[in-house]
Amino acid sequence: PGAGDCAAPRLLQQAFISGLKPIAMAEFWWGESPPSEIRKHNFYYPACRGKCEPILLHMLQGMNVEDNPLDLIGKEVENKIASLDILFEDEFIMAINKPNEMLSTPGRHQEHSIYTIIKDTYPSA
Repeated sequence: PGAGDCAAPRLLQQAFISGLKPIAMAEFWWGESPPSEIRKHNFYYPACRGKCEPILLHMLQGMNVEDNPLDLIGKEVENKIASLDILFEDEFIMAINKPNEMLSTPGRHQEHSIYTIIKDTYPSA
């Protein structure tokens, strides 16, 4: 679906038109997922980054909103490098138990990853 099908921009638009001030918003997937989706029935998900995020950033401009918790995950994990579960390490290889919420390599919208943490910790690696 395109941004016109997503709930968050439509709900915010209707709230603004009606003179309402939203105080919280959450979206969840309802029903069977198409084969191309990884979303599951009755789970909460953030707005899509590709189409909805730019629209929402514009719509929420100037409003006091909390940071996106998904953007904070990488920073929190990066700040806790010592708490990584290192299973094995020698001068050539390291095996870790990667946290579920942490990307292995940098993503399009999230720079923090296991790769960046390791590169910062071991610059010659």
